[in-house]
Amino acid sequence: MCSRWRALFAAALLVTPTALRGQGGAEERSRLRALLARADSLWALRVAEDSVTARGQRTARRAQLFPSGDVALALWGAVSSSEGDSMARAASAQLSEFGLVPGAFTRGVVVIQVNAADTAALRRNPAMGRRQPLLLDWVPGDPRGVEKVVYEITRAYARSLDSAASVWLPPGAGEPWSMDRGGERALRWLTESQTSAGSLCLAGDPAGCRRALGLEDAKNPLAARYTAGDIRHMLQEQRYGSARLQACFAGDDGSCLRFAEESRYAGLSPIPASEAVRTSVLRYVRATRGVDAVGRVFAGAPALMGARFARATGQGLDSLVLGWRAWVLSRGRPGRVRTPVGEALAALTFSGVLILLATRRTRWQ
Repeated sequence: MCSRWRALFAAALLVTPTALRGQGGAEERSRLRALLARADSLWALRVAEDSVTARGQRTARRAQLFPSGDVALALWGAVSSSEGDSMARAASAQLSEFGLVPGAFTRGVVVIQVNAADTAALRRNPAMGRRQPLLLDWVPGDPRGVEKVVYEITRAYARSLDSAASVWLPPGAGEPWSMDRGGERALRWLTESQTSAGSLCLAGDPAGCRRALGLEDAKNPLAARYTAGDIRHMLQEQRYGSARLQACFAGDDGSCLRFAEESRYAGLSPIPASEAVRTSVLRYVRATRGVDAVGRVFAGAPALMGARFARATGQGLDSLVLGWRAWVLSRGRPGRVRTPVGEALAALTFSGVLILLATRRTRWQ
């Protein structure tokens, strides 16, 4: 329909120059007026069609509410009821299964799809209460919808915490996790760490693990968790920068630290361990202490991260980080089976008898 109007409108405009050349006569002027009137009519129809299209688009994007458990989603009207309900249920189940974000927090937010229309009316819905809006960058058909919902809720929860916890908590911590993928990333970081703290942790030094994981008190995290050698190694691609950076590479340790501090960490994270590694710590706590322990890490009064983990698990921090290290290195497998002392002695005795008989000079039966 639109293509036909465009063709007629274009034809009217093409005829106009010819009409102008013959406008000396009354007949030509009348014809010109008719052509211009037709062009105006076609343009008005096009504008009307555009308005209809725009209204249709707004209708398709009018927000629909999909509540399930603690989660509330506001998605485009074009999203089917089955797809919206499924997303809300899966996100609610995933958050509950991990146990990180409290239900009370999730019940206080509504996740609204970007560009959803008429959200003000939706938020006046009594079912919304005083939920705060979170934006969801998702389009129908994207298979990562549930992961994105969980990510946005977890990120908002992290922002609601005190500064130490907010910096430490990875927004993707609540997404699906497995030892084959997430555990592999943590193992690779531990065995290939570019920092001295990470290398010490791999060697079994609990202080190195605490520093690498960002669990210690650190008013100046760079100075506490990185050495000048670490900074030189990690900034080697920028070695031709400022005079201070050149002084760092010339051997001035103080220049290394000052350059990193003045350059907003120069790309260095205040916590050496990556988000994937920190997520593995939370997964270790869940695997060894249960779902409730994960929630307890961030519940209660503000505290340093090391104190939070000790409080949540009832475990000394050194014991916790060394347990996490062994768990990652063993790929989450249980510890070695310990043989009772009596059985071990019996086995050794039997082995000794066999060795004695086997080494005798005479043939034995």
